[in-house]
Amino acid sequence: MESAPPIVGYMLLPRRSPDTYDGVDRSPFEPAILPEVLENPEPVEAGAEGTIWGMYPPGWRREAYRIYEENAVVSPHRSLYLVRDIAIAKDILSIVNKHLGAYEIVHCQVGLMDGQSWLAPPHKHTFLGYDIAYPGGDYYSAVKNGLFYNPPDSLSAKYSHLLNANGLFVSYSLLTPYLADFREEIPSEKSSDFRAYLLSVVEDP
Repeated sequence: MESAPPIVGYMLLPRRSPDTYDGVDRSPFEPAILPEVLENPEPVEAGAEGTIWGMYPPGWRREAYRIYEENAVVSPHRSLYLVRDIAIAKDILSIVNKHLGAYEIVHCQVGLMDGQSWLAPPHKHTFLGYDIAYPGGDYYSAVKNGLFYNPPDSLSAKYSHLLNANGLFVSYSLLTPYLADFREEIPSEKSSDFRAYLLSVVEDP
Protein backbone atom coordinates (compact mmCIF):
# COMPACT_ATOMS: atom_id res chain seq x y z
CA MET A 1 0.00 0.00 0.00
CA GLU A 2 1.43 3.37 -1.03
CA SER A 3 1.93 6.06 1.58
CA ALA A 4 0.15 9.41 1.36
CA PRO A 5 2.08 12.23 -0.29
CA PRO A 6 4.25 14.27 2.06
CA ILE A 7 3.09 17.65 3.36
CA VAL A 8 4.98 20.19 1.25
CA GLY A 9 5.70 23.86 1.74
CA TYR A 10 8.26 26.54 2.55
CA MET A 11 9.72 27.67 5.87
CA LEU A 12 11.82 30.72 6.75
CA LEU A 13 14.84 29.86 8.88
CA PRO A 14 17.86 31.86 10.10
CA ARG A 15 20.75 31.46 7.67
CA ARG A 16 22.91 28.42 8.12
CA SER A 17 26.23 28.36 9.92
CA PRO A 18 29.08 26.28 8.48
CA ASP A 19 29.55 22.75 9.82
CA THR A 20 26.69 22.78 12.29
CA TYR A 21 23.09 21.57 12.55
CA ASP A 22 20.98 23.13 9.76
CA GLY A 23 17.61 21.43 10.21
CA VAL A 24 14.18 22.78 11.15
CA ASP A 25 14.92 23.22 14.87
CA ARG A 26 16.49 26.68 14.53
CA SER A 27 13.73 29.14 15.39
CA PRO A 28 11.73 29.47 12.16
CA PHE A 29 9.91 32.71 11.46
CA GLU A 30 6.19 31.97 11.63
CA PRO A 31 3.04 33.51 13.14
CA ALA A 32 3.37 33.61 16.93
CA ILE A 33 1.71 35.35 19.85
CA LEU A 34 4.52 37.25 21.56
CA PRO A 35 4.29 38.24 25.26
CA GLU A 36 3.94 41.95 24.50
CA VAL A 37 0.79 41.23 22.47
CA LEU A 38 -0.84 39.49 25.42
CA GLU A 39 0.11 42.39 27.68
CA ASN A 40 -1.31 45.03 25.32
CA PRO A 41 -3.98 43.36 23.18
CA GLU A 42 -5.33 45.22 20.17
CA PRO A 43 -9.05 45.18 19.30
CA VAL A 44 -9.47 42.56 16.58
CA GLU A 45 -11.03 44.06 13.47
CA ALA A 46 -13.91 42.46 11.62
CA GLY A 47 -12.67 39.69 9.34
CA ALA A 48 -9.54 39.02 11.39
CA GLU A 49 -11.19 37.00 14.15
CA GLY A 50 -9.30 33.83 14.99
CA THR A 51 -6.07 34.98 13.35
CA ILE A 52 -2.72 35.73 14.92
CA TRP A 53 -2.00 38.71 12.66
CA GLY A 54 -5.25 40.36 13.75
CA MET A 55 -3.93 40.60 17.32
CA TYR A 56 -1.07 42.90 16.25
CA PRO A 57 -1.07 46.66 15.70
CA PRO A 58 -0.26 47.95 12.19
CA GLY A 59 3.37 47.30 11.29
CA TRP A 60 5.76 44.90 9.60
CA ARG A 61 5.03 41.93 11.86
CA ARG A 62 1.27 42.21 11.37
CA GLU A 63 1.76 42.34 7.59
CA ALA A 64 4.20 39.40 7.50
CA TYR A 65 1.93 37.28 9.68
CA ARG A 66 -1.11 38.17 7.57
CA ILE A 67 0.60 37.05 4.36
CA TYR A 68 1.81 33.89 6.11
CA GLU A 69 -1.56 32.90 7.57
CA GLU A 70 -3.47 33.62 4.38
CA ASN A 71 -1.11 31.37 2.41
CA ALA A 72 -0.37 28.60 4.91
CA VAL A 73 -0.44 24.95 3.88
CA VAL A 74 -3.42 23.07 5.29
CA SER A 75 -2.31 19.99 7.22
CA PRO A 76 -3.49 17.71 10.06
CA HIS A 77 -0.84 19.28 12.33
CA ARG A 78 -2.26 22.50 13.78
CA SER A 79 1.11 23.96 14.80
CA LEU A 80 2.92 23.12 11.55
CA TYR A 81 3.26 26.40 9.65
CA LEU A 82 4.42 26.13 6.04
CA VAL A 83 3.84 28.57 3.20
CA ARG A 84 2.43 26.95 0.08
CA ASP A 85 4.15 29.06 -2.60
CA ILE A 86 7.74 30.16 -3.23
CA ALA A 87 6.66 33.63 -4.41
CA ILE A 88 4.79 34.19 -1.14
CA ALA A 89 7.80 32.96 0.85
CA LYS A 90 9.96 35.51 -0.98
CA ASP A 91 7.51 38.30 -0.14
CA ILE A 92 7.71 37.40 3.56
CA LEU A 93 11.49 37.07 3.37
CA SER A 94 11.81 40.60 1.99
CA ILE A 95 9.98 41.89 5.08
CA VAL A 96 11.76 39.71 7.64
CA ASN A 97 15.29 40.40 6.40
CA LYS A 98 14.78 44.12 6.94
CA HIS A 99 13.87 43.66 10.60
CA LEU A 100 15.33 40.39 11.95
CA GLY A 101 18.53 39.84 9.97
CA ALA A 102 19.42 37.19 7.43
CA TYR A 103 16.92 34.40 6.87
CA GLU A 104 16.68 31.83 4.09
CA ILE A 105 13.85 29.90 2.47
CA VAL A 106 13.83 26.15 2.99
CA HIS A 107 11.61 23.76 1.05
CA CYS A 108 10.17 21.17 3.44
CA GLN A 109 8.61 17.81 2.82
CA VAL A 110 7.12 16.37 6.00
CA GLY A 111 6.32 12.68 6.03
CA LEU A 112 6.25 9.38 7.82
CA MET A 113 9.26 7.92 9.58
CA ASP A 114 9.01 4.77 7.47
CA GLY A 115 7.67 3.96 4.03
CA GLN A 116 7.24 7.53 2.83
CA SER A 117 7.45 8.36 -0.87
CA TRP A 118 9.21 11.68 -1.48
CA LEU A 119 8.97 14.23 -4.28
CA ALA A 120 11.94 15.50 -6.24
CA PRO A 121 13.00 18.94 -4.91
CA PRO A 122 12.04 21.80 -7.25
CA HIS A 123 14.57 23.28 -9.68
CA LYS A 124 17.21 25.55 -8.09
CA HIS A 125 16.72 23.94 -4.69
CA THR A 126 19.80 22.36 -3.06
CA PHE A 127 19.39 19.25 -0.93
CA LEU A 128 20.19 19.85 2.75
CA GLY A 129 19.37 16.45 4.23
CA TYR A 130 16.85 14.57 6.35
CA ASP A 131 15.80 15.71 9.81
CA ILE A 132 13.59 14.13 12.49
CA ALA A 133 11.45 16.62 14.41
CA TYR A 134 8.07 17.40 15.91
CA PRO A 135 5.47 18.37 13.29
CA GLY A 136 5.31 21.99 14.41
CA GLY A 137 5.40 23.64 17.81
CA ASP A 138 9.03 24.12 18.79
CA TYR A 139 10.17 21.71 16.03
CA TYR A 140 12.22 19.77 18.59
CA SER A 141 14.71 17.73 16.53
CA ALA A 142 15.93 14.30 17.57
CA VAL A 143 18.99 14.88 15.37
CA LYS A 144 19.92 18.21 16.95
CA ASN A 145 19.21 17.09 20.52
CA GLY A 146 20.73 13.64 20.14
CA LEU A 147 23.92 14.44 18.26
CA PHE A 148 24.78 18.11 18.91
CA TYR A 149 23.94 18.93 22.54
CA ASN A 150 25.65 16.68 25.09
CA PRO A 151 25.19 13.66 22.82
CA PRO A 152 25.16 10.22 24.45
CA ASP A 153 28.38 8.42 23.56
CA SER A 154 26.51 5.50 22.02
CA LEU A 155 24.57 7.74 19.61
CA SER A 156 27.59 9.83 18.71
CA ALA A 157 29.79 6.82 17.98
CA LYS A 158 27.13 5.12 15.85
CA TYR A 159 25.66 8.04 13.91
CA SER A 160 27.72 11.24 13.95
CA HIS A 161 29.89 10.10 11.05
CA LEU A 162 26.74 9.51 8.98
CA LEU A 163 25.72 13.17 9.03
CA ASN A 164 26.59 15.53 6.19
CA ALA A 165 28.12 19.02 6.41
CA ASN A 166 24.65 20.39 7.23
CA GLY A 167 24.37 18.16 10.30
CA LEU A 168 21.61 16.07 8.73
CA PHE A 169 21.22 12.51 7.50
CA VAL A 170 21.76 11.92 3.79
CA SER A 171 19.74 8.68 3.72
CA TYR A 172 16.08 8.28 4.66
CA SER A 173 16.72 4.64 5.60
CA LEU A 174 18.79 5.75 8.61
CA LEU A 175 15.97 7.69 10.27
CA THR A 176 13.97 4.84 11.80
CA PRO A 177 16.91 3.01 13.42
CA TYR A 178 18.34 6.30 14.67
CA LEU A 179 15.04 7.35 16.25
CA ALA A 180 14.72 3.96 17.97
CA ASP A 181 18.20 4.37 19.49
CA PHE A 182 17.49 8.02 20.39
CA ARG A 183 14.35 7.01 22.29
CA GLU A 184 16.29 4.40 24.23
CA GLU A 185 18.79 7.05 25.30
CA ILE A 186 16.18 9.78 25.91
CA PRO A 187 13.25 7.98 27.61
CA SER A 188 11.21 11.20 27.91
CA GLU A 189 10.82 11.15 24.10
CA LYS A 190 9.58 7.56 23.78
CA SER A 191 5.98 8.57 23.13
CA SER A 192 6.67 11.84 21.27
CA ASP A 193 5.26 12.35 17.79
CA PHE A 194 8.16 12.69 15.35
CA ARG A 195 8.06 13.18 11.59
CA ALA A 196 10.68 12.88 8.88
CA TYR A 197 11.67 16.07 7.06
CA LEU A 198 13.30 16.20 3.63
CA LEU A 199 14.86 19.65 3.40
CA SER A 200 16.31 21.65 0.52
CA VAL A 201 17.36 25.30 0.49
CA VAL A 202 16.21 27.79 -2.13
CA GLU A 203 19.24 29.22 -3.91
CA ASP A 204 19.30 32.97 -4.58
CA PRO A 205 15.74 33.74 -3.46
